[in-house]
Amino acid sequence: MGNNEFMSKIENIFQDDLSLRIFNGRINFLETGSMMGVRDVIATRSEGRSLIKMINEHNKQELILFGCGFWGKCIKRVFDNVKWSFFSDNNNFGHYVDGVYVLSERQLVTEHRDSFVFVTSKYHGNEIKTQLVADGFRCSNIFLMDEL
Repeated sequence: MGNNEFMSKIENIFQDDLSLRIFNGRINFLETGSMMGVRDVIATRSEGRSLIKMINEHNKQELILFGCGFWGKCIKRVFDNVKWSFFSDNNNFGHYVDGVYVLSERQLVTEHRDSFVFVTSKYHGNEIKTQLVADGFRCSNIFLMDEL
């Protein structure tokens, strides 16, 4: 049995289009390393669609990932088709992560106040949002990604 025939048999097992779409996205990533398949899987969830919508709506602004840890790096890698202007972080700043400079929170709120920020922390998103707003950042320019 050839590879194409094998894949066809597997695809016929799925009962719905969503399951097939997720499967094909994962296979695409495994075969090619392309993040397009991963983005496609993310787009199957309402939280993922919200993230993609925010990226598209605010693509004229500087887009900043707050948090350069595991989740921040994952988002940057998965959405490698997006021009991320900076990372920002409370503790780990003043250097580059994956080719993107990491600003301090102070630099973010004083020098990049009109940017749109994606808070990547899985557990401290609300605290970071409260901190940014307290320091003068507009609440409407902050997107929490803790539900992704």
